[in-house]
Amino acid sequence: MDGNCQSIAIPMCQQMPYNATRMPNLLGMTHQEDALIALEQFRYLPDTNCSPYLVFFLCVIYTPICTSELPSFLATIPPCRQVCEQVKSHCEPLVKKYCYLPPNKLDC
Repeated sequence: MDGNCQSIAIPMCQQMPYNATRMPNLLGMTHQEDALIALEQFRYLPDTNCSPYLVFFLCVIYTPICTSELPSFLATIPPCRQVCEQVKSHCEPLVKKYCYLPPNKLDC
């Protein structure tokens, strides 16, 4: 694994199609422990089935993709626009009602 990459320690995100992350994440968190605590607010949201991409979207924000194929100086990779827009259009009302996500994180 690249020196800047670390194994994903967050159970919710360990099933993603990638297995390494780089901190800080898109919210500026520098430790996976902080991301885990923040993700707790979303623990029941996947049960609503508001979007098949919800868990992937949250994991890319909280445990961003890290690969040795990208130079470490590159910024953290955000979720692609299509995924972001799909999650926003289907899940935003629930996120606004039950969770806290900085408003600009749902601005695709």
